[in-house]
This record gives sequence, C-alpha cells and structure tokens, in this order.
Amino acid sequence: MNKNYRNLFEKIAHRYGGVDLEGLEKVLCPILIPIHFLDKNIVNLPRQSHYCATFTIKIQDEWK
Repeated sequence: MNKNYRNLFEKIAHRYGGVDLEGLEKVLCPILIPIHFLDKNIVNLPRQSHYCATFTIKIQDEWK
C-alpha cells in the first residue's frame, strides 16, 4: 500500500483544528506516567452512583 503520509497528516490536522505534528504525536503515542501513591480506599460519595479512589503522581520536568 503506497500512502502519501504528508497528505494523510494534513487531513488529520485539518480535521482536528490545525493540530501540529507534536500535538498529534502526544495523542497517538502517550507517555506512561507511573503512579507514585495509590489510595486503596474506594468510596461511594453521597447521591452518586459511581465509586471513586485517588492516586498521586510525581511531575517530571520533561512532561511540562
């Protein structure tokens, strides 16, 4: 299959409001962010049908 990748990128960029190549790469190839602390308490808040839990991460300079 012979693809014109520039044409494909231009179509995708136009479809998503002029996204640049770096932005598209961040969506298609996300980084894995390790969880620093996981709170294993799962709670159901009043008047809500779903459950929730919390976690924390350490922000790395390269992610900014």
